[in-house]
Amino acid sequence: MYARRKMTALLRRRGLTVSRRRVDRLMRHLGINGLVRGKGVRTTVPDRNAARAPDLLDRDFTAPAPNRRWVAD
Repeated sequence: MYARRKMTALLRRRGLTVSRRRVDRLMRHLGINGLVRGKGVRTTVPDRNAARAPDLLDRDFTAPAPNRRWVAD
């Protein structure tokens, strides 16, 4: 699979004068996507058996007055 960088190099080797932006536009127009390698980094793995903190606000974060409800992570 060719991504923008390889496609640009290929077109230039074949004698075409192209920019990276032009190759981006042409690939988008033709519906060609480059191959994305690897996975994203997963920083947190949740424990399914861990006890969750109770929802004391019942997902209602509006406060009737200042300093009535404090929310923290």
